[in-house]
Amino acid sequence: MKKFKFRLDNVLKLREFEEYREKIELGKINNEVKKNNDKLGEINDDIDFTYSLLEQDVLSKKARAADLFLHTYFLESYRIHTNMLKNRAQSLNQKYQQQLDEVMKKRNKVKVLNKIKNRDKNEYYHKYLVDESNQLDDIINLRFDLNDEDDL
Repeated sequence: MKKFKFRLDNVLKLREFEEYREKIELGKINNEVKKNNDKLGEINDDIDFTYSLLEQDVLSKKARAADLFLHTYFLESYRIHTNMLKNRAQSLNQKYQQQLDEVMKKRNKVKVLNKIKNRDKNEYYHKYLVDESNQLDDIINLRFDLNDEDDL
């Protein structure tokens, strides 16, 4: 039996490679989102820690007016940095959604080609089985014909 050969196999491999490339890009964006969220969490932890230190200083009456003044600038810089990271997170999420849409488009193209390949493969094997069955029928008919001739 001749092995099945899909005529669009090269196109299928190319589309699978493109899908794989898009998935890698999606993973990179996802990694950036994770790093950004980690930085945001670290900054929030730093702000909480700063507030706790300030509270301890105020309660122990060690705090001076200059320290309180510097803490407000310090916290304001953290808030600005937090806002910047939140804006970056929004842009990364938009980029992630766009990349996810691209991956889905590529995946759909690969699925279509795989369905065509499976359909062609099933047709090929079905045709092969039908041909083989016809050949067997012909051989059986020949035998019966020969046996009938011998009986005469």
